[in-house]
Amino acid sequence: MNTGFTQYLARLILRLCQWLARTLGESKGAESLRGDLDESIDRSTNATLRASLAHLRDTLSTTIYWWRPATRAARGRAAAPIKPRESAMYNALEDVHSGLRILFRRRGFKSAVLLTLGLGIGATTTIFSVVDTVLLRPLPYAAADRLMALGTTFPDQPWRKDAAGLRRLAGVSVRNFADWRERATSFDHLAALESRGALLPDVGRGLEIGSAASVTAGFLELLSVKMHLGRSFLAEDFEANAPPVRLLSYSIWRDRYGADSSILGEPGQAGAAEVVVGVLAPDFKLPEAIRNETPDIWWPLKEGSPRYLNRGMRSLFVLGRLAPHATLETAREEMDVLAVELAEEFPDGNVIHDGRAFGVGVNGLKAQTIGGAARLLGLFFGAAGLLMLVALLNSTNLMLVRALARRREFEVRQALGAGRARLSLLLITESVTLALCGGLIGVGLARLGVGAFVRLSPQSMPRLAEVALDVRVVSLALLMSSLLGLLVGVLASWGLGTGLSLEGLRSRAQAVAAPSQLRSGLVVCQLAIAVMLLVGASLLMVSFLNVASFDPGFEPKGLWTFSAPLKSGPQDVGNLWRRWDAMLEAVGSVPAAGVTQVAASSNLPFQDPNWAPAILLEGQSFEEMTTGTAGYVITPNFPEVARIPLLRGRGLSAADSSGSAQVALVNETFATQHFGNIDVVGERLRLSRDDDRLDTVEIVGVLGNVVHNRVEDGYQPAIYRPYTQEDWPRAWITFRRDEDGAGMGMATQGLSLSTATTDAVREAAATISPIAPAADLAPLNSRIQRTRAEPLFRTTLLVSFSLVATILAVLGLYGTLSHLVSRRRKEIGIRIALGAHTRGVMTLVASRGALLTGAGLVLGLLGSWVTTRLLSAYLFGVESMSPEALAIGVGALALASMTATLLPARRAALTDPAENLRAE
Repeated sequence: MNTGFTQYLARLILRLCQWLARTLGESKGAESLRGDLDESIDRSTNATLRASLAHLRDTLSTTIYWWRPATRAARGRAAAPIKPRESAMYNALEDVHSGLRILFRRRGFKSAVLLTLGLGIGATTTIFSVVDTVLLRPLPYAAADRLMALGTTFPDQPWRKDAAGLRRLAGVSVRNFADWRERATSFDHLAALESRGALLPDVGRGLEIGSAASVTAGFLELLSVKMHLGRSFLAEDFEANAPPVRLLSYSIWRDRYGADSSILGEPGQAGAAEVVVGVLAPDFKLPEAIRNETPDIWWPLKEGSPRYLNRGMRSLFVLGRLAPHATLETAREEMDVLAVELAEEFPDGNVIHDGRAFGVGVNGLKAQTIGGAARLLGLFFGAAGLLMLVALLNSTNLMLVRALARRREFEVRQALGAGRARLSLLLITESVTLALCGGLIGVGLARLGVGAFVRLSPQSMPRLAEVALDVRVVSLALLMSSLLGLLVGVLASWGLGTGLSLEGLRSRAQAVAAPSQLRSGLVVCQLAIAVMLLVGASLLMVSFLNVASFDPGFEPKGLWTFSAPLKSGPQDVGNLWRRWDAMLEAVGSVPAAGVTQVAASSNLPFQDPNWAPAILLEGQSFEEMTTGTAGYVITPNFPEVARIPLLRGRGLSAADSSGSAQVALVNETFATQHFGNIDVVGERLRLSRDDDRLDTVEIVGVLGNVVHNRVEDGYQPAIYRPYTQEDWPRAWITFRRDEDGAGMGMATQGLSLSTATTDAVREAAATISPIAPAADLAPLNSRIQRTRAEPLFRTTLLVSFSLVATILAVLGLYGTLSHLVSRRRKEIGIRIALGAHTRGVMTLVASRGALLTGAGLVLGLLGSWVTTRLLSAYLFGVESMSPEALAIGVGALALASMTATLLPARRAALTDPAENLRAE
């Protein structure tokens, strides 16, 4: 610390002591204290921080003694001398001063304890900050615990697999929503939102499509939305003949409209009919259960529109607030009954071909928002807790070793009259002081950790924008530090044993206590926890390697993709394939792009398919209809461009036009799942659609399996239809470039495009789709990496925790063995003097380390048998007690423990017996 600043701080403390001393009145003790202070202040040019702290301790103790009730009552009768050194406060301050002295003097011991506790508290505080925000803190809406999410449930998929107790919700039709609102008594208010798109004002980048939403009456009020400018929607805005109006989000008003208040009452876009009537408050955020981003444009949903008459058009996300008398269970029961009633009254759109009716699902809005993140955060918090336990055990071991090293000091204190309670209080106070300092370090690490967690966490983690290290969490961390310090002090004082006596003081030899069993037990527990974390981290690591090495079924290298909306108006219906052809021709003819092959599809691999037709084989009844098949609309050359192998039959061709026989390709999984083999060419099947139409198609070929969404889901059945026989309004354009990339500004791995190339592709796309042309142009590999972000993140986090725990545990083993060598230095010296071989001396120490390591491995493996069951939901291609994962975890700890054992063993073997005997 800077000397000038230290002296300034010391003088400041002395002045504070002098001011406190003036409040003590006239007494012998006060006059003596003031005299000492005046003398010290006169010499303040050379004041030291340690001396100033000692004065502060004496002054505080004297002040508290003087102002306590018994002393005040005695002032009028006699001027009793103050005896600060007999007060409990003096003793406590003395212990704190002792703890601070340790910080200044024992830097190695201090650094070990502070770093150990800091790491444990930092990791735990980081994860708790996320858990507190995501799981514990209520959503930022009025009566958030009463808000519910409602949706349609399919007969064969009522519950979600990623989160217990949550129903799988799909969209709701406007007509069904209106009936729910009219008949349901479990909700005092129901409102709905429909996601849409909207043209954003041109700010020099061309027209772009932004996010928009239409909402029913009361939706914004249900979420307690406040307005920054203007007004919200009125009841009359939802009437069929009402003038069209719109609301703007704060960000779009600021970025696109230049925060111009005069926009109110004006059209929100050139050529648009809607008038802007308000701007939402900047702090409003739509619940992530509805969508991940808050819409830019808001419209009133006019339920009387003819487009909403079809009950099979499920486009609404519904929110409701429970009535005071209702609970989640009673609401679910009522909505189940209501679903049956609507299916009987309005079967069109509410009943599928086999007679099964759609249901109604109700989930808590917070639970719907959190989803499967609760289980994952519980895993992280458990791992952080185990790391904290290792830090606690390690700190206790360090404090105990330090207490043993001070044994002679404690015996001197005991000889001078200090009792066992006084000595225990000294250890506890010192450990609490150290723990609080470690807690401050942990809070600093947690601040960095929270920022890193938010940056590296996958986008699937909810409520990340709200995560922060606030005062509540910091206070809890410091309180936890104090409690940990108290626990460490109690364990260290108890482990010191009852062997303190004057005999040890009379002996010239260094006395040795017998709490080696306690220290050994602490080391074994640390090693066991490290094994549990290592095995869990190994399982996740093997699982992630399986995910990364899994064959996707196609060749993504060199593939670039972008999305293009191709429907420009009603005139395109039935002829959208012509616009597909025009887009392919435009992109393929760009000279600067170096495109060698170009194709299109309705969806890409590693994306959630947006078409999932129900399948009915020939001869099957509607009761046998199956779902879960991914549907793709493709151009004939898509398998060739993506390099998906054709296993049987033929591929699609230009002859498969809109007027020819309906055909399809299926993948290998579809063939084996539905027909038992892959020789299915010529088989016929029927596809069910949302409009209740059944299309009969013939299978003309079988393609290889391709990952549709995530590798963890494995290969799923898929069917591919020609783009000329399916009227699909949006296409994903896929093109492959020359792999040498010569003269095109392209990295050889196909991971980057030059600006000129990107602009050329977008200009070509704009000739066919002028709205946001190729705005999401990206290599297909980047989309694959997004699906691996979550398994990579949880693997990295758990591996980090396990490595830190292993380092702490191995250091604990090293410290214990080193202390053992120092205790038995005389014995080892005599053994060597009598002719003991070096190998025998090393074996003496190594056997002790091997015993501790073996015990830790056995206990750790037993604990892993329980804890790895919690990881089963996150594993792919590996069992929860996989031998290879066990071998990695056990081998890593055994190797590290061997290193920690051999170092003290070698030091013992190099002991100089003559030096030890001379010391005696």
